This record gives sequence, structure tokens and C-alpha cells, in this order.
Amino acid sequence: MQSFQDIKDLLLKSLSNTCSQTLMDLWFNHLKIGALSDTNVVLVSDSDIKAEIINKRYTPTLEQCFEDILGFRVL
Repeated sequence: MQSFQDIKDLLLKSLSNTCSQTLMDLWFNHLKIGALSDTNVVLVSDSDIKAEIINKRYTPTLEQCFEDILGFRVL
């Protein structure tokens, strides 16, 4: 079983393959995993505005990254 930090590190590594460092710094590096189950992942942001934008623009990307990392689909 991987820790939340290990999973986050893998997530950031995966995202960095397709996102610029500016995007990483602006939208993803601050994220924390608040909870994880076999069907859901809860990401915690340091800003409600960032959370809203991430949710609108990057949900499919994040879902795919988590599926690649975990081996199963989470929403």
C-alpha cells in the first residue's frame, strides 16, 4: 500500500510529462490527497478558486493519471 504522499508524488510526475512547470506550480503542486477509496479520491486545494478551475479544466486528466497510478478508476 502506498502512502498518500507517494501517490501524490507519482501524480505530479505523471502530470509533469504533459504540463509545463508554470502549470504545475499554479495548479497542481499545492494539491494534497485528503481521502482515497476504491471509487473516489478527494483532492484538497489551498484555494477555492483553484479547486474550481482544476475541477472544470483538469478532471479528466487527473482521473486518467490516478487510474494509471492506482490501476483502477476513481472519480
